[in-house]
Amino acid sequence: MYYCSIRKIPWVFWSEAPNVRYEAPFVKNELLRTILRKIAMLPIKYFAKEVWGIGNRAIDEYKEEFGLNKIYKNLPYYSDLREFSKAGGLRKNDIPPTFLFSGSLSYRKGADLFAKSIESLAKKGYEFHVIVMGVGEFSNKLTDLKSFRNIEIDLLGFVQLDKVPEVYSKANILVFPSRHDGWGMTLPEGMAAGMAVISTPYTGCAIDTINDNMNGVLVNTVTSSELEKAMESLINHPTEVARMGEAAKRTISSYTHIAGAKKFNSMINKFLRSYSAL
Repeated sequence: MYYCSIRKIPWVFWSEAPNVRYEAPFVKNELLRTILRKIAMLPIKYFAKEVWGIGNRAIDEYKEEFGLNKIYKNLPYYSDLREFSKAGGLRKNDIPPTFLFSGSLSYRKGADLFAKSIESLAKKGYEFHVIVMGVGEFSNKLTDLKSFRNIEIDLLGFVQLDKVPEVYSKANILVFPSRHDGWGMTLPEGMAAGMAVISTPYTGCAIDTINDNMNGVLVNTVTSSELEKAMESLINHPTEVARMGEAAKRTISSYTHIAGAKKFNSMINKFLRSYSAL
């Protein structure tokens, strides 16, 4: 960034939302970390011609960071969703409420909230199925839930990428209760597979794509009680699960790798035309 600025080469900064939370920082001292971060951000604030955020949440946070006197554009992540869409077509229509958690079983990903919600719903006597892909610090907590006879839990651990769509075909509700996710690639995969999705306002993709109670559910606060409420509602309203899943699939159809390539190419060409004379 400094090199391009010194050489007067126009450049754009493209990134997820800043201030990643709930991860062990490389620099432990908070004051030193704050100073180093401000230094790292200086060239973006003063020299970047444009700031592209990965989702609207990123744009909002960068506006707060750098002010309004810059050009901001939204260029989220896109991906090849064809295999997930195919997987959704293989799902049986009569499966019971089946919750899928896919990702690191960590605090940041909300695995503890998921485990607490499952436990509470099981104690209420609900019958449902749970599928978990991933490993992490809350693996044992989820394993303990197998003691409940009224629920079925499949702990798959790490699953190879080419096998993931097949797992998506066996569930109809994706639970993604992340406390911080710049985008969250699991969410569009679940939506492409025609699943009802539950997520949080701290997930970039959820902010951009979920219309609450239309194609998914955005919990108001990131707590186990709010997550449990959303999951319980879908257990009690199976027709809503199917309706939301279909709506989610329509919504995410514009986030394919083909659409992304076209948008990226358009934005790059516009940028080059705007600053080629500088």
